[in-house]
Amino acid sequence: MPRIRPEFETGSRGALMSLATAGRLLTRAGVVVALTAAPLALVTFLLVLADAPSVSTGLDSAIAATGGPLATGGGVGWLLHVAVLGVLAGTWLLGAGLVVTGLAD
Repeated sequence: MPRIRPEFETGSRGALMSLATAGRLLTRAGVVVALTAAPLALVTFLLVLADAPSVSTGLDSAIAATGGPLATGGGVGWLLHVAVLGVLAGTWLLGAGLVVTGLAD
């Protein structure tokens, strides 16, 4: 006995994208976000190092800037923190896209 389906379910309107397409979109978005934030992170890291009197002091201030809270800062240290968060978000998106693409295969 055939199953009778309502008319609104048989159309292609509202169809979800496939798992492989979602994985490709996540992967591309992750690459774009990471590659956009990486130069900013590098330049601001070099600026933090250049402003410090010694390399060890510069490394300590860069670690403090990326490890501290985001809301209290400003200036180059805050920009370094935001850039590192952008790189991390991009790599998470890239990893999620690769996992979803792997699940689709």
